[in-house]
Amino acid sequence: MSADRHMVMRRLSSAAFVCLVATFAASPVQAQAPGNADRGRVLSETWCSSCHLVSAENRASANDGVPTFQAIARLPTTTSTGLRVFLRTPHPRMPNDVLSVTQTDDIIAYILSLKR
Repeated sequence: MSADRHMVMRRLSSAAFVCLVATFAASPVQAQAPGNADRGRVLSETWCSSCHLVSAENRASANDGVPTFQAIARLPTTTSTGLRVFLRTPHPRMPNDVLSVTQTDDIIAYILSLKR
């Protein structure tokens, strides 16, 4: 390959890279979080609503002093990773329910959907 052709190819590659970076920088690209919020809501209403207020429909079953799912979601520290660690670690005040990875993902998706 000639030196001129090599230089042209390098410039085209550099230009393509700059365009690609600009495209991603200009548009908000978010990673798709695993889990299904609708299934997570059903699971939460079934397993968590005896203590937590998980939705507006189950107000009578929530205990005082236990945070609502919406309050949990609105904490600035609430993240997918934090919720995953919390849900997969036994806690004295919570039942020792063993959630599958899919169930955990679904409940996390539901809680995070309440941030909006």
